Amino acid sequence: MWKACLVLAFSSTAIVDAFVATPIRYRRSFSSKKTSWNHVVINSAALLPPDDFQSEMDQLIPSDISTNIEQDVADPPLLQQQQGPSVTTGRLLVLAAAALYGTNFATVKVLDEHMPVQWSAAYRFSIAAAACLALTPSEVWKKKDSLNALLGGAQVGFWYALGYLCQSYGLQTVDADTSAFFNAASILVVPALDVAIKGSKFTWNQAASLLFAVGGVGLLELGPSASFNFGIGDYLCLGQAFLFGVGYWVLGSVSVKHRDAAEVVTVGQLLSIAFGFILFAGVGDWPTATEAISWATDPLIVGGILWTGLVSTAMALYLETIALQAVSAAELTIIMASTSIWGSAFAFLTMGELPPPAGIGGGILILIGCLLSAFQKEEEVETVM
Repeated sequence: MWKACLVLAFSSTAIVDAFVATPIRYRRSFSSKKTSWNHVVINSAALLPPDDFQSEMDQLIPSDISTNIEQDVADPPLLQQQQGPSVTTGRLLVLAAAALYGTNFATVKVLDEHMPVQWSAAYRFSIAAAACLALTPSEVWKKKDSLNALLGGAQVGFWYALGYLCQSYGLQTVDADTSAFFNAASILVVPALDVAIKGSKFTWNQAASLLFAVGGVGLLELGPSASFNFGIGDYLCLGQAFLFGVGYWVLGSVSVKHRDAAEVVTVGQLLSIAFGFILFAGVGDWPTATEAISWATDPLIVGGILWTGLVSTAMALYLETIALQAVSAAELTIIMASTSIWGSAFAFLTMGELPPPAGIGGGILILIGCLLSAFQKEEEVETVM
């Protein structure tokens, strides 16, 4: 299983790179005069009579055409380059990332039954960071802004690490479905930051998307008989939602600023999260030699850590980083609400868990919210970003 995870991670990265890369398009600007001399290229003067032929050529070729040809070759602004995915591609990448994140619920649940949460998370993010470092081409690190991109990713990872810490402590006193519902509140954080800091306009389309998405997650995760008796775990889960929302918001700016360094931004995020969880695990109880050996020799644990580290963490973060070059952070969080649907579907396929009718209705509401967000015009997306 671990070999399959490695092959999937390597092949998926190559596919995404080929999918989102836009080829360089060149446009030549010649004179408007129609003449066959536009396509004449003289490769070697040594094959021609030196003086007589040159004088005849000077008389035959209009001066403005020869000037335009020289300027066309030497003028860099005439070379137009288009980079980054389209808005539609960005939305599909977010949806793919949400599907990968959805597999975490069942996988992490199995891991938590066999080893402490902090150690499984430390292994998971360390492996993800190491894999991204190994897969990042050396040419990327030679770019002028590679260090700034790495620091920008580390800043995003700082907020994510704090969010995961709140999530880990919160899950000690609240159920996983309650934590997932509170995590959906990150949908509200990003547009609130956009309005408060960037001065963006909050459209009716966004408001409707948020209402459907949050309501859908509530039905899917909690059901109609949920009771809200707030304790310390609930407040920690609310803190996780706020911290993840801030992370999404910061990642939106970092991804746009460093369009050509998505790999470096992803590495920065994972290194920061891994460092945080290593510290978190280090201050607690260390495993005995027997426990460490049993973890390393258990195929279920090794496969789960490799899957969550390489695919549902490293690959998903990479897709997310590229997608934010085309979609706004606010729209990303709305589409990310579909993670609950993917999680329920994966749990049904692997563990036979079927959501109640209220949960199915919640999934429909989430889909409506995502569709409303997808129908948002591209011009509106650009103003939000």
